[in-house]
Amino acid sequence: MKRSSAKFAFVAVVVLLWSYFLVPIDEHVSGQTTAPRLTAKLTPDTITLDGKLDEQSWSTAPELTVTVSGGGSSYPTSVRMKALYDKDYLYLSAIWTDTPQTSGVTRPGESVYHWIYWSNWITTGGDDGFVVQWKDTAEGSTNPKDLWAWSAGKTNYLNYADDLNLDYSNPSTPKILNDTFTTSIITYRPNSQNYEDGNDSTIPFTNDYPKYKTTGDGTDQRFIVQGTEVPLPANYTPADNSEIYAAYIIRKPDASRADVSAKGNWSNNAWTLEIKRKLNTGNMDDVQFSDLTKIYKFSIAVQENSPKFPIMVGEPGFASSGEIELEFHIPDFAATDIRISDSHPTIGDTIEIRANVTNAGGASTPFEIGFVLDGTILIHNITIQSLGELVQIPVNYTWIANNVSHGLHTISVVPDYGNRIAERREENNNATTTINFYVNLTGIKFSKKNPTEGDKIKIIVTITNPSQADAQNVQLVFFDGRKEIKGGNVTVPLVPGNSSIEFNISWKPSQGDHRVTVLVYQSSHSSIKKSISVAKPSPGFEIHLLITSIALALIVSYIMRRRY
Repeated sequence: MKRSSAKFAFVAVVVLLWSYFLVPIDEHVSGQTTAPRLTAKLTPDTITLDGKLDEQSWSTAPELTVTVSGGGSSYPTSVRMKALYDKDYLYLSAIWTDTPQTSGVTRPGESVYHWIYWSNWITTGGDDGFVVQWKDTAEGSTNPKDLWAWSAGKTNYLNYADDLNLDYSNPSTPKILNDTFTTSIITYRPNSQNYEDGNDSTIPFTNDYPKYKTTGDGTDQRFIVQGTEVPLPANYTPADNSEIYAAYIIRKPDASRADVSAKGNWSNNAWTLEIKRKLNTGNMDDVQFSDLTKIYKFSIAVQENSPKFPIMVGEPGFASSGEIELEFHIPDFAATDIRISDSHPTIGDTIEIRANVTNAGGASTPFEIGFVLDGTILIHNITIQSLGELVQIPVNYTWIANNVSHGLHTISVVPDYGNRIAERREENNNATTTINFYVNLTGIKFSKKNPTEGDKIKIIVTITNPSQADAQNVQLVFFDGRKEIKGGNVTVPLVPGNSSIEFNISWKPSQGDHRVTVLVYQSSHSSIKKSISVAKPSPGFEIHLLITSIALALIVSYIMRRRY
């Protein structure tokens, strides 16, 4: 095929149409003083792009009616929008009224050849279209804008929206940039005999004929995909006026330019459009929804039966909106009412940990709840598949506290352990309580088995520290019955980890039965007991000497009386 200046002129016109009249979003507010907000709710459904919105999530998603203005009398004045998201994708829907492009024609705006009056081909109007233009976009240029352009005649059949980028680094000369592509920039070309005839004077679609049909049967061929073209006879004249042929040969782009999937369905004089794009494409020329706590700003424009593609927000002659805000209805977890079965246990005890976890925000994807010691040590974690909006669940874990050191610790219940889910607020997640662990007392004995009143004996206690960490300043209290033994409130400076030591105090018990108790101060049950009996003392040498002295005194007295 010979390329003429007319063909280059067509490409030039396309490029000029892309860049003409481009005005930043901020300058088109359509009389709106407060930006309306569209809320994207989490969906558990698998969304099929078919322009029908028949998944359950669409029926429960909040709807926003967006005012559009600037178009002609046939243009809609409002667009009804909804938004959903899952762990990978953002989904948008838009519904707007659209009457057929020509009286008596029961089709929306799609660029086609239609034989009329049994005499010539005409292209029946242009395309319907829809544009989403984002304010926050890629790195690398000043105030760039990501543009998603959907066309009923040029992209819909292939289930995509053209992913473009507007560069406003120089506001007086805005430029449209295609997202990264690996093959041809042209995603459609005229199905035009004039376009390919090598004649500079012939203009596509003016006194023109379709050049191609597509493979397969049928004469209603509104879409011809590149690679399926079959030449029609020159100056082809149909048998009747039922034959329709696409005005453009279309192809789907690749790489970053193909990031946006879209499908529209025209029914009952209204378009229903579904759009899908990854939250994070990883491409620098795309807006990234990687931070779901942010508010993302965008505007829309509606195209009605126009040959121009793509259109831009705020462009004269088309219906555009003002700024719209998109927020993600993300979870807001909070753990409350933490309870533990024993706040002063012994190392190795079994501890029951309980709490409530509430979601005050949007429904969640699967997340972890962690039971955490001292803010960093994960004791246990559980997986929650989903927690709905305003739903509270109880959680618990039975913990055998083997390898924990003597002393004060904290226990926390942490929803979204690992911070894998974006939340509206992070600071209210955790519920924390304190817990004191104590070493074990594993043995008690006395230095004398059968003491007598007045004997000084030793109470010897065995202290076991099963933890790897040393236990310092272990406070012990010794009791005789309920009475604290004098000198029996003592501090053991060190009990090495993974070891047992003996510690003793001296005690001078009175005659009788004694129940000795040793406990670790403030522990709920780290204690040990042992009984001992103390005998009455037997008479000693002094008593015998006294008796002997008395006896001798009596004898001497008796002898003296007899002598005198």
